[in-house]
Amino acid sequence: MLPENQTPPSRSQPYPKDEPTNVLAVVSLVSSVLAWVIIPLLGAIVGVVCGHIARGQLRYQPNESSSVMALLGLIIGYVQLVLLALMFAAVVFFGWALFQNA
Repeated sequence: MLPENQTPPSRSQPYPKDEPTNVLAVVSLVSSVLAWVIIPLLGAIVGVVCGHIARGQLRYQPNESSSVMALLGLIIGYVQLVLLALMFAAVVFFGWALFQNA
């Protein structure tokens, strides 16, 4: 039993505040993922550029979820660019080798 001047504890928890999401972080992640599906070179470049800009903005306004999205956009975009460069180098090398043997 509670004393007369004491109220029972509240069972509901307050809702956490929604932190604003950085738009460039979302653009970075979405375009980097689209680089694997639809637009390889352009999507990867947009993902890397927007990811770097978003990380610079998040340095002054920290937001954990947006920071992770920007970092993932950077990683996926850079992996795509490296694989595209390796494919281009292989096509040039093997095309040159085939041309020399013809």
